[in-house]
Amino acid sequence: MRYNLHMLTVIERRRIKKVIYSKLTLVVLIVLLVLLARGTWGVYKKAKYAKGNESMATQELQVLRERESFLLAELGNLESGRGQEGELRKRFDVGREGEHLIVLVDSPAPEQEVIEKPEPLWQKIKNLF
Repeated sequence: MRYNLHMLTVIERRRIKKVIYSKLTLVVLIVLLVLLARGTWGVYKKAKYAKGNESMATQELQVLRERESFLLAELGNLESGRGQEGELRKRFDVGREGEHLIVLVDSPAPEQEVIEKPEPLWQKIKNLF
């Protein structure tokens, strides 16, 4: 009985090796490898894209912080009466009562003389016809 039990395990081992080393098993393993490689490649591309977006977002954050500091300075300026008056003058082109306006006008540009070129001989002959 022992001999048969030992032979049975050898036969089972051969059968298992046959299944493991079969062409179908290799094809299945290759397909799985390709699928896993595609997934890994997709994750790599997303990570690279995210890294690029991170640098752009950092730059945009810096620009927004600079804009915020500028706007806070402007807001502080507008809280004073002088700042409000300056902004009104700039936006609406107004002044106080009794103020006079001086308009500086550039001198007119001298007119340019138009010099006519004489017609070439061929053009004169062509105009005759």
